Amino acid sequence: MKIMNVLISIVVLILIFNAQTFGQSDKTDSDVDQQKTKQVKLKITGMTCGGCANHIHRALSETKGVVDMEVKYPGDSAIITYKPNEIKFEEIIRTIEKSGYKAKKLKS
Repeated sequence: MKIMNVLISIVVLILIFNAQTFGQSDKTDSDVDQQKTKQVKLKITGMTCGGCANHIHRALSETKGVVDMEVKYPGDSAIITYKPNEIKFEEIIRTIEKSGYKAKKLKS
């Protein structure tokens, strides 16, 4: 019985630890702070649903130099943090356009 309680406790601790780390980015805040980053807000046209926003998010997350992004539908916008020494702004726009959408920079 004592062994069973110990095993249950271990499983609960593992589940709690995994729940706390689930969904966290592999890139830590200190990684972002160590290199100079820029943030840009974009107007995205052509999105018709949340799946469209996920499509753009997936494409950007696979793009080297993009540190973080928030793609909003509804709202038709995106806030992207990137490393200008690794990716040019124009490449971010091209990535979105290759996904089938239009993007233009909003004034800050």
